Amino acid sequence: MKKTAKLHLNRLRNSCRGVIILPVCLTLLAGCMEEYDLITPGDAPPRLVVEGVVTSQPGPYYIRLTESHNGKITPRGQPWVDNLTAVTDALVIVSDNAGQVDTLIPVNASDYRLGGFRLGYDSSGSVYDTVWLQQDPGDFSGNRGFYKTRSLAGIPGRTYSLKIVHRNKTYEASDRMPPVPGIDSLGAAKVITPEGKSDYYAPLLYFAEPQETADYYLIQLIGETEARNDYGQDHYWPFSVLSDEHLQPYVNGLQLNGGTNTIDYEGLPVYWQGDMYVRLNSLSEEAYMYYKALTEQFENDGGIFQPSPASAPTNISAGGLGFFRASAVSEKSLIVNGNMGGDGTVLEVSTAEVTEITATTAVSGMELNFYPHVHLYPFGICWSTKPNPTTDDFVVTISTGYYDEPCKMANLTPGTKYYVRAYAKDRQGMAFYGNQREFTTLPEG
Repeated sequence: MKKTAKLHLNRLRNSCRGVIILPVCLTLLAGCMEEYDLITPGDAPPRLVVEGVVTSQPGPYYIRLTESHNGKITPRGQPWVDNLTAVTDALVIVSDNAGQVDTLIPVNASDYRLGGFRLGYDSSGSVYDTVWLQQDPGDFSGNRGFYKTRSLAGIPGRTYSLKIVHRNKTYEASDRMPPVPGIDSLGAAKVITPEGKSDYYAPLLYFAEPQETADYYLIQLIGETEARNDYGQDHYWPFSVLSDEHLQPYVNGLQLNGGTNTIDYEGLPVYWQGDMYVRLNSLSEEAYMYYKALTEQFENDGGIFQPSPASAPTNISAGGLGFFRASAVSEKSLIVNGNMGGDGTVLEVSTAEVTEITATTAVSGMELNFYPHVHLYPFGICWSTKPNPTTDDFVVTISTGYYDEPCKMANLTPGTKYYVRAYAKDRQGMAFYGNQREFTTLPEG
């Protein structure tokens, strides 16, 4: 009907004159109109809005519950204003089809601390291991409707179910967590734009795509914590959805855009010096349709040839809104230095030479070109008796903030060969490792 109306209007512009155009056009437009009964926020009871995800990464996982139709609007340019009405007195249970059952607890805002370490000391008082303590994100407080799991593990291939009891009403949802291919690497392509627009860097994505299944993906360019708070997200949504319908067996440099937005945002400007992050989430087909509907709403200008406005399809029963999602996750970071010319440059962490070797101690460190806008912390060295140590092995974190500070390895075994690498993590928690160095402690005595 829409296409026919458009063709008729074009003919009228070319061949008709005078007052004949008006009634014909009105007739055509009336045929494309649909009536709606507008309901003010005070006329409709609030509905439960669910925002929740279980991933393949370690928990806890967070579910947020709020109410719809409160009649409040967050002013544009003021994303820090949270006008949502939180639901803080619900019973929330998440389970899977393998027997896991977890009753969630409200996030206690007083539990939040700005990071912290657990230190391990040897008999002489030297630090021989440090563990970065994971804390609840500061914005995920119970008074904003956030609940968290206590023991649930996200396993690809399983189906996860959500049950919420609030005001004597039960809401349920379920979603299967499909596996996700691992991201092999990222690149940064410099995009030259027409005159009058700014050039920018666009992420390039490389991964092997399974061909035997129908796969769907949610791609996000910011971390999960940042994505789920209200700060800075008032004019763009750095997400995009992707079906594998036209993907080759190996995705060789898929150029990503900046997500969906209202400000013509494309990617990192060419002068950028900072970290570029890509997170690949697996989606069920139902979750894909939900996020696809959300992204299409950004592109809806309200014209007569656009679809009628409607809420995105949900998997929440009993009239709830939102979506409960289960996603396997693969992620990568790339550090881009726009001032170094060419396409993006990956900054490599270097491991300092091992010195002051004794039977039980040794000293190493790191070298790092620290560019503006690159947030790297924590950083330090990690070591093991096996090659390619990671932060899952023994670690010394430089707590002073000076990356060139020497790091002392203590509590070593005499006469033993060790491997050591410097490391630095970006704000998304992705680790960058330096070159590997080897050393052998002195014999005892």
